[in-house]
Amino acid sequence: MYLNRECQPFSLPKKTFNHLTSKLSPARLSPYLTEAQKANPSEALSLAIRLYRWNILLTEGLVLPLHFAEVLLRNAIYETIRTNLNRQWLSEFDPSLPKDTKAIIATAKQRIKTANKAKGRSQTKSHHLFWKNTLGAQFPNAGAATPQDLYKMMTKLLDARNRIAHHEPILWHNPETIYADCISIIHWIGGDDYKALIDQD
Repeated sequence: MYLNRECQPFSLPKKTFNHLTSKLSPARLSPYLTEAQKANPSEALSLAIRLYRWNILLTEGLVLPLHFAEVLLRNAIYETIRTNLNRQWLSEFDPSLPKDTKAIIATAKQRIKTANKAKGRSQTKSHHLFWKNTLGAQFPNAGAATPQDLYKMMTKLLDARNRIAHHEPILWHNPETIYADCISIIHWIGGDDYKALIDQD
């Protein structure tokens, strides 16, 4: 017996269940099976599949806030630095930028050129380490939060984003904290006016 999206019971024929288990691969199911065996050894395999589905639904619920938190933060940093330098700083390298940072930007621009993408997407293609190194930007609703707080939060969110993108377990990596951090970053940038962005049905 399993649970669907509305937490109503549903079942799979044994043949389908066995086929699905083999196709997902033992390695992918291993972390779910380990937890399932702790909870209910006699039903470990079926519980592992339920945990696997639950993890997918959980990651689905995190994609929306993660998207807005990352994109809003990245663009806020870009605009803050652009305003201070009074030019398109990503296109016109500043002599003060570290050599490795210049190389990151150059690589991003080359990717865009090769893919024939719009110039405005340079910040999307830039390596995330570049953005983590510019987390000193000020946000209007951050209160007493420091750039170090933002750095720590965004580092965790990047890890969560990558786990989700590679279909890895998120269940045991504090999903509640991930969600709360997303909400904090979105609030720091846009305040309560941005609340509707992450309201989900």
